[in-house]
Amino acid sequence: MHILKLLFIALLLVVNLKGQTVDTPELQSNAYELPDLIVTGLLWDTPVKNVAESVTLFSETALEGRQALFFQDLTEVIPNLTVTGGNNRSRYFQIRGLGENSQFEGETPDLSVRFLVDDFDFTGIGGIASLFDLKQVEVIRGAQTSAYGVNASAGIIKLSTNEANGESTSKLNLSIGTKNQRFSGYATGGTLGNNSKTNYRLTLSQNKSDGFIENEFLNKKDSNQSEETFSLLKFKYNPTSNSSIQTALVYADAKGGYDQWSLDNTYLKTQSDDPGEDNQRSKGISIRMNSENLKDFSVTSVTSILHTDSLYSYDSDWGNYLVDENFNLSGTSGYDGFLSIDRDRKSISQEIRIDSLEDHSYNNLFSKWTAGIYFNKLSEKSDINYLDNFDDDGRADVLSDYKTQSISLFSKAENKLDENSKISFGLRYEYQKVSFTSLTLNNADYSSYDEDADEWISTPTLDSGSDITKNDHLIGASINYENNLTDNYTLFLSYNRGYKAAGVNSTSFRIIDGASPLTFDTENVNTYEIGLVFLNPENTYQAKFNIFYLTRKNAQLRDAGGSKGFFNYFTSNQGDARHYGAEYHSQWSFNPDWSLETNLSLLKATMDNSSRDLANAPEYKYALLIKYAPESGFYSNLSLTGSADYYEENGHDLKREPYSVVNATIGYSNKQWDISLWAKNLFDHDFTKRVFYFDNYHPDDGYIYDSKRFYKASADPLNYGVTINYIW
Repeated sequence: MHILKLLFIALLLVVNLKGQTVDTPELQSNAYELPDLIVTGLLWDTPVKNVAESVTLFSETALEGRQALFFQDLTEVIPNLTVTGGNNRSRYFQIRGLGENSQFEGETPDLSVRFLVDDFDFTGIGGIASLFDLKQVEVIRGAQTSAYGVNASAGIIKLSTNEANGESTSKLNLSIGTKNQRFSGYATGGTLGNNSKTNYRLTLSQNKSDGFIENEFLNKKDSNQSEETFSLLKFKYNPTSNSSIQTALVYADAKGGYDQWSLDNTYLKTQSDDPGEDNQRSKGISIRMNSENLKDFSVTSVTSILHTDSLYSYDSDWGNYLVDENFNLSGTSGYDGFLSIDRDRKSISQEIRIDSLEDHSYNNLFSKWTAGIYFNKLSEKSDINYLDNFDDDGRADVLSDYKTQSISLFSKAENKLDENSKISFGLRYEYQKVSFTSLTLNNADYSSYDEDADEWISTPTLDSGSDITKNDHLIGASINYENNLTDNYTLFLSYNRGYKAAGVNSTSFRIIDGASPLTFDTENVNTYEIGLVFLNPENTYQAKFNIFYLTRKNAQLRDAGGSKGFFNYFTSNQGDARHYGAEYHSQWSFNPDWSLETNLSLLKATMDNSSRDLANAPEYKYALLIKYAPESGFYSNLSLTGSADYYEENGHDLKREPYSVVNATIGYSNKQWDISLWAKNLFDHDFTKRVFYFDNYHPDDGYIYDSKRFYKASADPLNYGVTINYIW
């Protein structure tokens, strides 16, 4: 292992020295200009240097060399962004300490961070999306409800795939790594037959891995294995030069084992007799139509349909029938627990928007404007099965149907105050209706045990049911001011009013004597921000600094309690909160081949009724990337990322450990070929990725307090491999 590290460092030095040999004064005078990137995640396409918002953007070129296969691979380098989830693909994101942190239960249907892949809304399920064949990735921090409505009170994440533009190009990606990791990707595009008006783009990718968790009881070396497939097919028809119709078909399928926890806290070794699963299958269609054939404005219609089946299960006793409370193979323990959540989610949305054409004004007041209507319908049917045979009511089967319908009216307008300054206003009204029905069956009699079937025998009985409806009227707004102080400095100020809709707890079937609420009320978020952007005259150095302050009224937080032998997760309004901090990002191309990128974020997030920091709010994060990338030949990059410790959940005081991670890539490229050797977590730094408080720690010990009730899951160890790209 040490030899490998030394080899990597030596190769990096060789490549870097090679780069220095071409660093001549002549090349210095032809310094590489930073690319003009366009932010598309706002209602208007805007150059990133002119966006009066906090935005992190990765172009296709910026993604190269990072060996990022999925979005969670980028989270370490994005200011004030954290991520949580179960096994292979994290599905929940937090921006500036605002966001959900579990895929178990008790989360609101209105999440804090919207996750988009083109026109598909993958919020809460987006970790499956591949980064292969992407045009760019955008992370916009701060409430975006005036533009997007629900699911955007903290910000948005948008992945934009390469367009069906008619270019006849293809590319192939092959990668192998440790733990039998295998990734393959293929993308191609062009025109259909001789009809130049119809273009297509096809993207296919697959990722397989044995994982790094070993189940000693079952003698499995790949207890968290994964197999993931992502495919996207686009057709774009251009009937005229000013109109287009684009249809996209998406299919994603992910299968993985979930076996992460061990009662003796051995981290990478487990003793479970019934490992769980983390599976997801999504399929959808979107249709985007645009016409600019009208006199003063264009019309855009976006229709999107997405259907997702998911199964999330785990061995909730984290052991087996042979393990006693002292983790000995006694053969006396009969404790058995298991949980599975099977969800069927269907969503359909329709947006119709009109936008002013370039240079159009209305009564000399607005330089540009947008107005539209948006409709969304979501249905999520769940079958949740619980088993805990140390309680009299230790089995439950819950059937539920959670439905939301919303309709929104939104608008945005911009006024140029003078040649150097402008101000924009956004407004959104949204009406949302939530309906929830559930039926619970309990198996309360564990008087007999079927040894052949290896399960307890009991009689199902109707326990409870619920039928709840909740309506909400919501207002989102934004004000953004931009002033070009000089040719090099731009000042921006912004205010965003966001919201999280009222809702119903899907775990209400376990409410005992009002211990947890059936419903929760609206949360309002107000974000104030000021920032300064610097761009040098040569366009080789850009820096952006901003400070923010946000308040939350009736903050919706996840809570937990116990009833009927189970954890009871639910959402409740727990008071007001304040989040404030600062973010810094810079890019410097100090010669045609070399570049340096830095990120730093600071954050403080607390409830008004508590001095303890909120969960998922590290006091600092940092990232440093140095890159040597000539047009062809040898290249390399080296990155350092790190974070302070922070609380995993609001219900316990255990923290994730602080960490620093080094990733490295070296390679050789020309116009068609790219071959690279890469390593993630180069120095095999061992730190905690997740922490958990197991309040039901072995009921047969009398629930006596023991530090072993705090459990940890380690981050991924050193992972290295080879990647080959071919373009033709």
